[in-house]
Order: sequence, then C-alpha cells, then structure tokens
Amino acid sequence: MVQEEALWIEQVLSTLKLSSGACVVDVGSSTEEFRLRTQPYIEERVFRPLQQRGVTIVHVDQKAAPGVDIVVDIERLVPETLGRKFDALLCASLLEHVQHPALVARTLVACVKPGGWLIVTVPQRYRRHPDPIDTGFRPGARQLAALFPHTELSRAQTVRIDERGRYAARGREQLRYYIPALRWRISCVLLQNKGLA
Repeated sequence: MVQEEALWIEQVLSTLKLSSGACVVDVGSSTEEFRLRTQPYIEERVFRPLQQRGVTIVHVDQKAAPGVDIVVDIERLVPETLGRKFDALLCASLLEHVQHPALVARTLVACVKPGGWLIVTVPQRYRRHPDPIDTGFRPGARQLAALFPHTELSRAQTVRIDERGRYAARGREQLRYYIPALRWRISCVLLQNKGLA
C-alpha cells in the first residue's frame, strides 16, 4: 500500500457508519512488522482511526507471522473459514498477486454482510512486483468494480502516486515522477454488498 492509497482509504472509512462493535476484515494484511514499521502510515491512517471508534479488525494473510489473525491462501479461502460475515472488508493491492481475481472477488463479497462495505484497491499503472507473483492485472476503477457481483459501486477513483520515493532514482522510471501524467496510479473502489442474507 502506498501513502496516497492509505489516505484515500482513511477518507472512505471516515464516511462509513462503523461504530463500536463493528468488525472489519483486512485481507492480504501482511504482518504487524510491515504495518507498524515498514509502512507505518497503514496503522496511522487506516487501522488506528478504526480502533479509536471501537471497531475490531481481523488481519488475514497467507503468511503465518505476528499480527496475522487468520492464515489462509486467499485463492483457497472459503468464507466459513473466517467464522463470520463482516461489516466491511479491506483488500488493498492484493488482486494483482492472484491467478484468478474474478473468483477471489466473488469470494470476498461472500465474506461481507448484506449492506456491508468492500474497499478494494489495485494498481492501475505500476511496475511489476512479485509477492510471490504479479500477474500484470491492472484494471481501471470501474473495471475493478465490475468483478464484484451483487455489489453497488458507491465510489470509484484513480489515485496518483506523488511520493517521489516510489520512483527509481534514475532512468525511465524517474521520468514518471517528473511528468505527472505518467505517474503510477492506483484504482480504488468502495462497493456495497447488495446480496441477500
């Protein structure tokens, strides 16, 4: 997750009526070390504001490490594995790392209560970054939203990455930083689950 993406997610979460007792699942969360030290803005912008509202957060990842509550390969996830349906789901920059994004999208919708929210981001224009794979999946925001059945698109935005440190120090990639129209971009969507209970 990049800082601009975290800021967008923070703004969206602030508009949702998630109060004490609500539960949010973070799919593809990575580890506590990653969220607190490598990219501390994730904790500051996304999770701390939720925790201050009394929202419970469940972190799901394929890595068994501190800060991961449920260990599962997202492509093999069965919603019942999570033990409940959630008020909201966060899936940030994960779908470019799976072989079947449409199948994963359907599974993610099934993890959210009817009327609940899905916040999903994926690179639209960004370098390949294997973790452990990168399929090159780079949809626009509306194309991304179309993957999620039984949902209604509430908000779609393409976020430009303006943080200079995200670009290589020299070469063609550095040109992207100096020419804003070429900068890396993230597709971001807020969806509401309109499925039946």
